[in-house]
Amino acid sequence: MFGTFRFLLACTVAIGHIGYAALLNISTPVTAVIGFYLISGYVMTGLIRNYYMGLPSVPKFYLDRLLRIYPQYVFFLCVSLVLFFFLKVEDPHLSSGFNLQRLSYNLLIIPLDFYMFLDASGFLLIPPTWSLGLEVCFYLLIPFLLMMTRARALGIIISLFIFTLATFNVVDSDVWGYRLVPGTLYVFLLGSLLYDQQLRSIRYVLVYLAVLMVLVMAVGEIRLPHTIEIYVGISIGFPLLYVLSKRRKNKYDDLLGNISYGVFLSHYLVRWFYQAIYPHYLKLTGTEFVLFYLVCSIALGAFGYYAIELPFLRLRKQMRVPRIACFSP
Repeated sequence: MFGTFRFLLACTVAIGHIGYAALLNISTPVTAVIGFYLISGYVMTGLIRNYYMGLPSVPKFYLDRLLRIYPQYVFFLCVSLVLFFFLKVEDPHLSSGFNLQRLSYNLLIIPLDFYMFLDASGFLLIPPTWSLGLEVCFYLLIPFLLMMTRARALGIIISLFIFTLATFNVVDSDVWGYRLVPGTLYVFLLGSLLYDQQLRSIRYVLVYLAVLMVLVMAVGEIRLPHTIEIYVGISIGFPLLYVLSKRRKNKYDDLLGNISYGVFLSHYLVRWFYQAIYPHYLKLTGTEFVLFYLVCSIALGAFGYYAIELPFLRLRKQMRVPRIACFSP
């Protein structure tokens, strides 16, 4: 259903990190990340509704998520650490150097989302995973937003308020409008509302965003960091999410979805490995490199899924006992 979508989003993020980050002056990796937020809201709502609804099930939901994201993450983190020490990788994301505190931020994942407040931005072993830290923050919240009456609606209102402040630069548009959960929660919850077919609420949110965009354009704030990319991401991602939610799953779609997470985690490794082999490169462009980069990232994604994640997937499925939701959305 969403496998091909997720795969294309992962490839968009990967391509964006080697010099192809802009299309019509729009940062394509940012729009892709917004697509991931939408999918996550939809999928997590379905997961909780079907298997983990109710307060006693919350720890199991957290364990399910840990077993989903952590095995591959730790594997690629260790490979990145090996490259850092043995191939002497030089990159702005690694400029602060190794110490145990910075390593602990990488291991815990969540601190990566708060890199702007911590001594973490100069030692990101898998740089794009600040957004994984944001997703984990969302995982911590979503069971309670679904179990508590009207909590999800309140979460959307508060999040849209903070996002509005960010779009008018009252608060930092990059930090509060794109990277932290208070200003992005509404994007996740748009996906959540779609799963529950709360179409009236969806219309309210989309109309508000459309009016806000017109106002932002009128006062000339549309070029603040990531503002236009967020709107484009929602404008493209939400209709695609809606259409794809009506389609049945198939094995080819599942295959691409299964390897997408590994592509997301591994593409910087491929870039750093290439830089270590060819230290005098001028720019990471050209057909030869792009093909090498994508093929290696996809191959590592497939390896990560089949060799690392699959055993834990079987365990996660054993944990899941279908149940009827006992709380109102």
